[in-house]
Amino acid sequence: MRILFLGDVVGRSGRDAVVAALPGLRTRLGAELVVVNAENASHGFGLAPEMARAVLAAGADAITLGNHAWDRREIIPYIETEPRLLRPLNYPPGTPGRGAYVAEVAGGRRALVVNVMGRLFMEPLDDPFRAVQAELQRHRMGQGGTIQAALVDVHAEASSEKAAMGHSFDGLVSLVVGTHTHTPTADHQILPGGTAYMTDAGMCGDYDSVIGMQKGGAALRFWRKVPGERLAPAEGEATVCGVFVETDDTTGLARRIEPLRQGGRLSQVLPIV
Repeated sequence: MRILFLGDVVGRSGRDAVVAALPGLRTRLGAELVVVNAENASHGFGLAPEMARAVLAAGADAITLGNHAWDRREIIPYIETEPRLLRPLNYPPGTPGRGAYVAEVAGGRRALVVNVMGRLFMEPLDDPFRAVQAELQRHRMGQGGTIQAALVDVHAEASSEKAAMGHSFDGLVSLVVGTHTHTPTADHQILPGGTAYMTDAGMCGDYDSVIGMQKGGAALRFWRKVPGERLAPAEGEATVCGVFVETDDTTGLARRIEPLRQGGRLSQVLPIV
């Protein structure tokens, strides 16, 4: 299975770039499963229902969220009716929505998508490790199993927590990929047990910024340590950032992982297929 994951979509610039690029990327890469983290798509904070619909219409099979999941309150009734929109699985019981989704892909195959949020330097949610473990106990990956691939989006601040998640589930899922820090890391690899891993996929947004936000106001917060006006997303040309993984259907494990960077200021990398 060919899997394309795109990192945090930030503001209009990132949103427009993803919606424009996704149909072509899906065709060019032959992607059979596409997952997009879009928790910063609405002016940098949250996701509006119409924006989720646009990303899904452009070719995403699932959308993941994170700590800004509830910044647009109108997402609450929408997330209850749209199974392809995921909030972190480790929110407490009773939280609207769901944290896992099984997507149907070509050839009658199925892929599990899981979204969890880290706890280091973030909200004290339920244990993300036990949440993933419990979800995986409901499925069997590989040929003849209930799923043929599994992807875990770890929305977390600490690279150590993301790495621990990758090694904890090495050999049990196809891909563990980090989001939230908005900077693509250079550690994409296949772990010893066969799971593809990348600490952060990077953001889909304008990199002439402070992690997607306009430079002036964001920098002043560090200089003055006094809250200023609400941060606003940078509006220059966005780089679409993510990771491409190819799996073996017999095991569900990774055969290949490559970063993807298209457009904007960063060096360009497009997987060759």
